[in-house]
Amino acid sequence: MSNCLYDAWTSGGLTLKGLNTNLQYIITLYSMGLDSGSRPSYLIPSDGDAITVVDQNEFGDRNGQILTYKYSPSADGIFSIATASDRGSNWVWYAFSNEIVAPEDPTSVSASQGTFSDKVRVSWNAGVGAESYTIYRADTNIFGFASVLTNNVTATTYDDESAALVYYYWVRADSAGGSSAAVGPVLGFVSTPSGPDTPSNVSPTGFEVANAPAVRFTV
Repeated sequence: MSNCLYDAWTSGGLTLKGLNTNLQYIITLYSMGLDSGSRPSYLIPSDGDAITVVDQNEFGDRNGQILTYKYSPSADGIFSIATASDRGSNWVWYAFSNEIVAPEDPTSVSASQGTFSDKVRVSWNAGVGAESYTIYRADTNIFGFASVLTNNVTATTYDDESAALVYYYWVRADSAGGSSAAVGPVLGFVSTPSGPDTPSNVSPTGFEVANAPAVRFTV
């Protein structure tokens, strides 16, 4: 952090390093009104989002202010917020916290329906901020009866090779910041094995044809 205290500085900033580029974060900035009148400042995030104008004295002298901002770090794991002011002193950094955001829900969840005879393939689109996925399965479409089929799946497909009946599936995104909702249910089932072809041109072998004695039936 630079130029973070109440003085004559007109610019300052906060830089965070070593962030996980696959995750999203929420940074929370804590401040407090310093005096009467307006104290406008400009907050400029490094991810290119819009510049935000903040009045530090919005709630009055000695009243607190909390600002939150959701972001993704750059490719080198860095995020920063710069501040600037056209008044004699800058926006004052009292404290901050930085937390990992729970991943967004996976989308377009689907399960194969008769495509394979030996498995059901569950597919989905990645949830932003997800590090892995948990797959649930049940023989009813009520999530309360579902159990974890597998977890720590890092791909966006999973083959349920233990499927022998019709099942319902849900997919949940997981990360160090928490978990998304379990998205589903989607119906999946294996194909029914086809029986052998019907035989044709059937005829007995090893038999000789002979005249049979007449048989009289009396009714």
